[in-house]
Amino acid sequence: MKNKIFSLLVLFFLTACFRSSKELILETQMALIPTEKLEVVYLSPDKNTKLQSGDSKNFQIVEKNGNIIWSFSYDINKFGESESSLFWYAGYIPVYWSEDGRYIYLTCLHNNEDGSTKYIGNTYIDGQGIFRVDVKNKNLIEVIPELRHGYYAFIFTPDGKNLIYADQTETPVSVRMLNLVSDEEKILLTADEEFLDVGSFGISPEGGELFFITMKILGGERFYSLKIFDLSNLITVTLIDHFDTRLQFKSWKNDLIILSDSNDSIWELNLLTQELSLIATKTPYCKIRSMSHTEFGTSRTVNPGHAAHLLGG
Repeated sequence: MKNKIFSLLVLFFLTACFRSSKELILETQMALIPTEKLEVVYLSPDKNTKLQSGDSKNFQIVEKNGNIIWSFSYDINKFGESESSLFWYAGYIPVYWSEDGRYIYLTCLHNNEDGSTKYIGNTYIDGQGIFRVDVKNKNLIEVIPELRHGYYAFIFTPDGKNLIYADQTETPVSVRMLNLVSDEEKILLTADEEFLDVGSFGISPEGGELFFITMKILGGERFYSLKIFDLSNLITVTLIDHFDTRLQFKSWKNDLIILSDSNDSIWELNLLTQELSLIATKTPYCKIRSMSHTEFGTSRTVNPGHAAHLLGG
């Protein structure tokens, strides 16, 4: 009997030691967050479950009947307690919920620590790490390592099986595709060294092409190139080169790509003629807030690259 107990203890010890290094032990216990204190509400595809938070640090996964499935928190001491004050405004941002409802993908922003490692500021930032919450098994793992300095640009493929991302701390910057099912990763393309950021990704309606924008600095000025990468034949085509306005991908329909600039003006890129046109400007002093309401709560679509306000910025 003693030998059996000893064997079980050894097995338990080994299991704990060989636990995936990616898994983050961040489970917390908390009372249901009052509706009036919620800052983030993110609905599952079937609208029967929601992820919610009052501060972007402490999260709850809640069923429609109010039952808390699981709670977890962002660890501000991840890079050492001595630096925790630098991460006071850091937190998670939900970016994708798998269609089967099992996985929630998160990114994070450090807010006051989210600048480029190559120049002052940031251009194409979507987050500083990618994390996956397993709703069924109640755990959270790090899919793409959280960066202490620097940031990523990323996009999920429409079927949710792949993550396309660029680590903007690299020189040159490579765009990678990570299979979220098999965990296999491959490099799609590597940009020229002159391009400091590669991002603002968009995927064609058929899923076969990747749109992206590169940024370089010449004489203190920033210039942008709009490109398309064919995911089948691995060929990159430059559509617009040396453009002086920073644009952000918004949508892709047929042969038209819609983009916006820092003033919220709307641009249209015609893929047939390769012409870029300004089609609408923002009405002065008019702020429009877009939200969709359901009987289960309020769902907000979060663009991680513009979500610093959720973290106290």
